[in-house]
Amino acid sequence: MRALADRVPGSASLRYEREGHALYLSGKPCVVAHANRYLIDLRPPPANAACVPEQ
Repeated sequence: MRALADRVPGSASLRYEREGHALYLSGKPCVVAHANRYLIDLRPPPANAACVPEQ
């Protein structure tokens, strides 16, 4: 995904160190916070942003 984000101007990616999709709908706090910040304020995640799975 990082390679794709690097090729699309103005895009960003958020790394999550687990398998799965639809993480926003799963309610993972870190993922939801980054997504909401983008959806509400149009602020993408910072470069190399990552969310660590809960233990």
